[in-house]
Amino acid sequence: MHPTRQRPLVLVLDDDRDTRELYRLVFELTGYLTAEAATVDDCVRLVPTLRPDALITDWLLPDGDGLALCAQVHHMPAMRRMPILVVTGVSLTPEVIDRGRALGCARIMQKPVDPEALVEAVTTLVDMYASRDLRAAVRRIQRSCAHARGSPDRAQPSVGDLRTEASALIARAQLRTPASIALMVADDSAQYVAANGASAALTGYDPTELIGLSVWDLTPPGAADARGLWSSFIASGTQEGRYSLKRRDGQSVEARYFALANIAPGLHLSAIQATQFTPQPLWR
Repeated sequence: MHPTRQRPLVLVLDDDRDTRELYRLVFELTGYLTAEAATVDDCVRLVPTLRPDALITDWLLPDGDGLALCAQVHHMPAMRRMPILVVTGVSLTPEVIDRGRALGCARIMQKPVDPEALVEAVTTLVDMYASRDLRAAVRRIQRSCAHARGSPDRAQPSVGDLRTEASALIARAQLRTPASIALMVADDSAQYVAANGASAALTGYDPTELIGLSVWDLTPPGAADARGLWSSFIASGTQEGRYSLKRRDGQSVEARYFALANIAPGLHLSAIQATQFTPQPLWR
């Protein structure tokens, strides 16, 4: 999300005024900011100035189609990671869909589209693209661990060994990780063994206090099955999305995360960042 905004901005491109008005109403009711364009040329002029967090577009437009739009926006260096969502009544061939995806078209939905499904799709895409810093931080640490890792046949590390290795891992990552990203390392039992300074702002616990607490200790009552999610995470190797985290003061905070299992043997890394925006329900 652009640093000068508190809410994400969705740019709606459609030559039909009623459709633009419908989308504007739907997104503003859920808390998004919106802007509108009726042609490809208008959209291309607006994008560099508005820096939208997502672009919703029809496929057939008065001065071009979805491919032409994607190609022009894709070549704007600052906007290559802006998700483009196409909402169309046209049936597209697999070849055209593949070309669109290569140019930044993240999803295609068929008209008529359910308003709630549209908001959910945009929210998911905005989260995915906003989480790129989380994924980048974890992948940098993964590469660092790959260079530093010893023999895979080494003996099972002790708790002290795990904490020492986890602390070294965090220290290596700290300099290249944005200050707002909390890095937290847990062992196989889901107990934290190391954390960076940003984890204090997120959780309310000093990093030294987090050691010995578990993932369940930071899970609000009634939240999603933390143990089931943990088992799924270990089995799949990666996990990302949004979840509620319980702070030391008992308050819940919405956060997005990207986690990688076995960043080193027996160590599992999560990069976590508090979300600045959560859409409101469309129907209250």
